[in-house]
Amino acid sequence: RAMNAVESGEVKFTPARYAKNYLNWLGEKRDWCISRQLWWGHQIPIWHVDANVETQCIASLQNRPDIHFFQAEDGNWLVCSLEEDLQVEGLVRDPDVLDTWFSSALWPHSTMGWPEQTDLLNTFYPTSVLVTARDIISLWVARMVIFSQENLGKIPFDNVYINPTILDGLGRRMSKSHGNGVDPLDIIERYGADALRFVMCSMCTENQEARLPVKKEKLEDGREINVSEKFEVGRNFGNKLWNAARFLSPHIVGINNETSCKSFNHENHGSDNLEDKWILSRLNTVVKQAQAALDSYRFSEYAAIIYHFVWDDLCSRYLEIKKGDISKESSSLLSHSLYTVLDLLHPIMPFITEELNTILFPNSQRVILRQWPKANEKDINAEIENQFEDVFAIVEAVRSIRGRYSIAPSQKVTAIARTSVNLETCKNMLKDLSGLSTFEFGENLSKPEFSASVVIPDGELFIPLEGILDKEKEIARLKKEIEKAQSFAMSIEKKLSNENFVKNAPPAVIDSEKQKLATQKDIVEKCKDALAVL
Repeated sequence: RAMNAVESGEVKFTPARYAKNYLNWLGEKRDWCISRQLWWGHQIPIWHVDANVETQCIASLQNRPDIHFFQAEDGNWLVCSLEEDLQVEGLVRDPDVLDTWFSSALWPHSTMGWPEQTDLLNTFYPTSVLVTARDIISLWVARMVIFSQENLGKIPFDNVYINPTILDGLGRRMSKSHGNGVDPLDIIERYGADALRFVMCSMCTENQEARLPVKKEKLEDGREINVSEKFEVGRNFGNKLWNAARFLSPHIVGINNETSCKSFNHENHGSDNLEDKWILSRLNTVVKQAQAALDSYRFSEYAAIIYHFVWDDLCSRYLEIKKGDISKESSSLLSHSLYTVLDLLHPIMPFITEELNTILFPNSQRVILRQWPKANEKDINAEIENQFEDVFAIVEAVRSIRGRYSIAPSQKVTAIARTSVNLETCKNMLKDLSGLSTFEFGENLSKPEFSASVVIPDGELFIPLEGILDKEKEIARLKKEIEKAQSFAMSIEKKLSNENFVKNAPPAVIDSEKQKLATQKDIVEKCKDALAVL
């Protein structure tokens, strides 16, 4: 029956491959020793019958409906009782306790009043999802299904989500003996609870072994704790959200009430600005994508979707376009966007979202009490989103050329895009974001002499360097950079070729040296590319 529950899809595993572990174990199931010689646990409800008084003892119990008799292989009788204890002469209770997984499988039954059909049991049993580790699929998950079907005639849960195992940076399980574990309370003290939660959620991929590099850190009070730089991602994200809200609060606090934030759409708060239509489309796309990720237990993807919307789309792109010119329509849109972001982010980062909600929307419900946001399909415009991705790709391309040739952001340059994409409606915005004096685009434009180039979606971008760079000086600078990076790389390679160094150095140090070598090689390649252009 327990196998049928999974084979029929009544109980589903995520990732789906773990259903095979469950079925394989049940498919070759053998007798299960349910006793343990421990001082704690549920004492087994079995009594041994004293051979000297066997006849009288059995006779005194045989008419009781709560008593069951079993004859063991050695011929001796065993008694099982539904009562908590049997005070009958001639019976001796077995001293062993039930196996941990036997007791664990019965835990939801015992805590909710079974065998009585209590309101608690009827309300909360079965539940929707069990979250657990892969190493107890046979020990616990399968046995919960077996006991539930036996005792209640139903499955205990619809879905089983197998969470990843967290390993250290060397791929070892965290343990006290290795000293490579992290204490969540230390991480909360160092980075914040929201940072801890966000990073752990980000690590919940379908790859079932997530690595968390650990290092020692000494605190001001003298204590030494284990931390991981990975949690800085969560802390920095919290800071980004907080600073964005602080910057926007004068523009949105008091402008919109909760009703308008929830009911916002382009029809009733519309703006004809292209960037407003874009951010509204992106917001609703993100709501839709986040819901799909949650529905399929893709928690890492869920965290990444919200992260990139807040960091890239809302803060780095939309606010840069608006800068000091935030109109009434934009304020309403920003208010709605932040309101929705707090809802989406709340399951991972509940503390900062509730705090910001109190500041930005003082008259609204607490985030945890609100309805989950739903995407407005009418406001999703894939064409505008794609168009803006092309714009931002060009902006990044211009910035990469500026970085390659050390051209100051304040210096205006000319850009020429050889592309089939029509960028007319975004032309002025593109110039502002990239610091361009002029911008041309078209399918048949040719590359000017003495210009830098970079690939963009559906084409190539050129920036003429005549009058911006002194050709000979730039060639000399690049050659010097190449020589410097090659020299540094050679010293690292010499170190890594030393057998004694590789043998004695900690793995983290070796990895650091390899990373330095890769960085220097990357510098050499980029400088050679720039040199070839010149």
